[in-house]
Amino acid sequence: SPAPPPPPPAAPAPPADANVCKMQSDGTCKSLLNIRCADWRDSADHFAASKQKRYMDECMGQDCEQSLETGTNTPGCRFLDGQGFCYAYNSAQMWCANGGSSTYCNDGGADWGQPPLGTSTTSQTGWTPGTFPYRGDSASKGSIACACMKDCTCKGDEKCWCVDPDQQPVGPGSYKTGIIIANSGKRGSCACFCNDVGARRRSLLAIGSTPTISLADLVPARNEGSAEVGSSMAAGGAVRQLMGTCDCSKCKTTSPSASPIAPPPPPAAEEDEPIPEVCTKQSDGTCKSLLNIRCADWRDKADTFSKSKQLDFIQQCMAQDCEQSLETGTNTPGCRFLDGQGFCYAYNSAQMWCANGGSSTYCNDGGADWGQPPLGTSTTSQTGWTPGTFPYRGDSASKGSIACACMKDCTCKGDEKCWCVDPDQQPVGPGSYKTGIIIANSGKRGSCACFCNDVGARRRSLLAIGSTPTISLADLVPARNEGSAEVGSSMAAGGAVRQLMGTCDCSKCKTTSPSASPIAPPPPPAAEEDEPIPEVCTKQSDGTCK
Repeated sequence: SPAPPPPPPAAPAPPADANVCKMQSDGTCKSLLNIRCADWRDSADHFAASKQKRYMDECMGQDCEQSLETGTNTPGCRFLDGQGFCYAYNSAQMWCANGGSSTYCNDGGADWGQPPLGTSTTSQTGWTPGTFPYRGDSASKGSIACACMKDCTCKGDEKCWCVDPDQQPVGPGSYKTGIIIANSGKRGSCACFCNDVGARRRSLLAIGSTPTISLADLVPARNEGSAEVGSSMAAGGAVRQLMGTCDCSKCKTTSPSASPIAPPPPPAAEEDEPIPEVCTKQSDGTCKSLLNIRCADWRDKADTFSKSKQLDFIQQCMAQDCEQSLETGTNTPGCRFLDGQGFCYAYNSAQMWCANGGSSTYCNDGGADWGQPPLGTSTTSQTGWTPGTFPYRGDSASKGSIACACMKDCTCKGDEKCWCVDPDQQPVGPGSYKTGIIIANSGKRGSCACFCNDVGARRRSLLAIGSTPTISLADLVPARNEGSAEVGSSMAAGGAVRQLMGTCDCSKCKTTSPSASPIAPPPPPAAEEDEPIPEVCTKQSDGTCK
C-alpha cells in the first residue's frame, strides 16, 4: 500500500527582529511576554496558590494596560501567545497584524486593537482577561478567572477611582466594587482581580477560530534544578546600543614619563556571549536589554512622550523594578544587576547569569546587599536596591531630571496615606516623598509605591554614594547624536558602593597635552552653597541642616 503522506512542515520561526519569541538551544521558541505573565508561565509550578493568584492579578493588569495603548510605537494588544498572554513587544504585535504565522499569532479579533493594529475606535478595545489553571501542588484547586477594570485603580472591592464613574469590569472573573469615584488621571491604568472557579478546567484561549497552541509546542520542558526562568518586557521603537563605562583615572602607566597616548591595545578578549534573557541581538549586532515593561517603554519611547507621561512611566518603571527587588529564591531572585541605563534585568536567569560571573559589559552590580541568597547576601527582603534619577528626554530635555523615591511593601494614595507592612516604613531613593498617614497592613508585602519628582535643569550627580567620586552621564555614554535613539539614564545605589562596570579602552582617554599625567588631578573644592533661609531647614549642632 502507498505510504501515508508526510506530516506538514513545522511553521518557520518568526524573524528575530519581530521579537515574538526567543529561540532556545533545542530549537523551540519561547514567547516574550510582560514580566508577571512570564514569571507565572515559568515559575507558577513552584508557587503557593495565593502567590499564583497574585501574580496572575498583576499579569492581567500589565496586559490590560498594554491593551489601552495606541499608535505605531505602542499599538496595544491584539495578538496573544499560545497561553493567552499579550506579546509584549510592539514589533511582535505588528508582525502578527501584517500576516505573521498563525502558529504564533492567536488573534483576539480586529476590535482588540486600535489602528494600525485593529479597527477599534476607542482605547477600551475588545481585549479581555482570561481563565488560567492552577499549577504545581495547587493543580487540584481548578482554575483562576480574571476580571479587569479599565482606566481605573482600585482598593480591593471597597472602591475604585476611574475615568468613567460607570465603568464596568470585563472578563470571565467576578468583581464588584462598592464605590466608583470619577478621576480623569486614571486613564491608561488597570485594576485586575482573579478568583477561583473550581476544578472545571477552562480553555486558555477562546478567541476567534484560531486553534489553541499549548505551551509545550513553544517552550521546552523545564529541567529539574535549572535556574532558567523567564520574564520579559515590551521593547519596540529604535534600537539602543548598550554602552560600556570607562574610568580613565584607572588606566595604568608604566612610568611617570610614559606617553599618555597609549599604544594600540591588543585585541580584546572575547566577551562572554550573554544568554538570550539578558538582551536581544539586533540586526546591526547590538544587544537590546530585556527589562520590565514600563522601563522598556520609557527607554524606547520617552523621546515622543510629553513631560507628564515621562514622569508617569518612570514611576511605574521604578515600581516594577522595586517589586522585583523584593522577590527571593532561585526562581525569583530579585534585582541586583542592572543594564547600562540603570534598569533591572527582568529575567531571573539573567540575574543569575550575572551573579555567576557573567560579562561586566552587561552586568552592572548594585552590590551584594542588593539581593538575597542566591543572588546576594541581604538577610531581609527589603534589600539595598534603590530607585534612580533619570533625564527628561525629547522636547522636555531642557527641564532637567526626574528623581524617584519608593515605599517598599506598601501601596499609597498619593501623599495622603500609605498602607504598609511596617507602619514606620521610610522611602528610599534620591527623590523626595513624604506621606501623611501610614496604616499597618500585612497584605502589602511585595508591593511598592514609587513617586518621581523634578530636580530641575541643574543636572544632579548620577552617583553620590559614600566617598565614590561623582560620574557624569558624559563619562558613561557618548554624546547623543542628533536623530539618534541613544539616550542615557542613571541610578543612585543605596547601601554598599555600586560601581558601574564596563570595558575601557585607555587609548581613547583624552589628555590636555602630550605631557599631561594620565591620572587626573583632584577636582577643585565645590563652590560654597547659598545659606538657606530659616524656613528651609534648622541648623543642628553637628553642622547639618534638618
